[in-house]
Amino acid sequence: DGPAREQLEIRLNEYTNDFVFTGIKKGDELAELYASADLFAFPSRTETFGQVVLEAMASGLPVIGYDSPGVRDLVQDQESGILCDVFYGDFRDAIKKLLNDPAQVESFGQKARELSLERSWQKILDGLVVEYTKLVKVHV
Repeated sequence: DGPAREQLEIRLNEYTNDFVFTGIKKGDELAELYASADLFAFPSRTETFGQVVLEAMASGLPVIGYDSPGVRDLVQDQESGILCDVFYGDFRDAIKKLLNDPAQVESFGQKARELSLERSWQKILDGLVVEYTKLVKVHV
C-alpha cells in the first residue's frame, strides 16, 4: 500500500490483471505470504536498511534487489540473491533468470536463511556502538 498504489494498479492493468496488492500485512498473515513465495523482488533504489529484505531472507527467500546500500549490506550477490545495477535496469532479467532455475532458487534461499540467522538487533546495535565509539575517539 502507499501513495503510488493507484498509479501502479493503472499501469499494471495495461499489461495484465494477474496481480494483487495486498495492503499492509502483519504477523502470521505476513509470514504466510513470505512462506508461499518463490523469491522476493525488492525494487527500492534508496533503501537504507531493508527490514523487509531481512524478513524475506529469514523466510528462506532469495532476494532480487538493486545494489544499493541497505540491500547490499544484507544480500550476498549470486549467493543469497541477485544485486542488480541501479542504472541499467536488469531487474526483470534477474527475476526471469531465477524463476527459470528452481535449483538456484533453492540454493540462494538456503543461503539467505543462513545469513538472516546471523543478524539480530543486538548484533546490529553492538556494531553501531563500535562505530560511534570510533567516531568519538577521532573527535576527542
